[in-house]
This record gives sequence, C-alpha cells and structure tokens, in this order.
Amino acid sequence: MRWEPFGTSHVRRLAADDLLTERMTLKWRFTPGYDMLGKSIVKPHRVLDPNIHRCELVAGYEYVASNPGMEEAFPAIKLHHYWTRDEHVFFTRKLPRTVQIKGWTVDEKRIRYFKRRFNDVEDHGMRRFLPELRRRVFDERPGEGGA
Repeated sequence: MRWEPFGTSHVRRLAADDLLTERMTLKWRFTPGYDMLGKSIVKPHRVLDPNIHRCELVAGYEYVASNPGMEEAFPAIKLHHYWTRDEHVFFTRKLPRTVQIKGWTVDEKRIRYFKRRFNDVEDHGMRRFLPELRRRVFDERPGEGGA
C-alpha cells in the first residue's frame, strides 16, 4: 500500500481535544510513477525477512501491488501516514531522531523542504470517519464499550 504522507498542516501544537486526523489535512502531492514508501500486509508465515516497509517473502510467494507502477492517484487502498504530527512534535522529536538515524545535517533548506513538501495539497478523505472517531476517543470511557 502506498503511503499518503501528511505534514504538519502548519499546526504549531495539537490541543488535548484535537484529533490528529481532523487537523492534519495537508499532504505530499501525488506524483505518478514516484515510488513512495509504503507498508505491506503479509501473512507472517510467508515472511523470510521482515522490514518496516517491504518484507522479503519466502520463495514461491509474491507481492500483489495495490497500485502497480504508482500510476493511480486514487488506488483501491492507501494508507494515511501522519509521520510529522504537529510542528512541535516534528521539530522537537521526529526530525532530531531522523537526523540521528540517517546522519542528516539540518539546515534552513531542509526545514523549508519538509514544511513545503509534506504540506502540498489538501486531503479531507478522513472527514467521513471523524464523527465516529471523535465519539470513540473523547466520549466513551474505559469499560463503557470504548475501543
């Protein structure tokens, strides 16, 4: 499944009663053919070597791509990925951790890149789920049928 990577949507900090999926509505613009990272749905007994993005499968098994060649802007299945969260979390936790792991140097150019690249276009695809999600997150109490 291809990721739909969402950015900070220029939200400085989420409030306690904010839903991330409600406030984060800006994402990376789809580019046909660009091999965006994604996630795999696998049967564990068919995995030879697990990986967070694409697993190596046991001989004789193959992947079925939900969007072959990354040509479809609206594939049958996609994954909303809210890696950055709000600007506070992105700049104080996410980016420093990525810098440490990948050995990046963070300068103004890279910061502008992240602010621009992950906040390209609006996507309100989660809107239809928000009333139920809000009810489950904020209205239900543990032991009262909550998720």
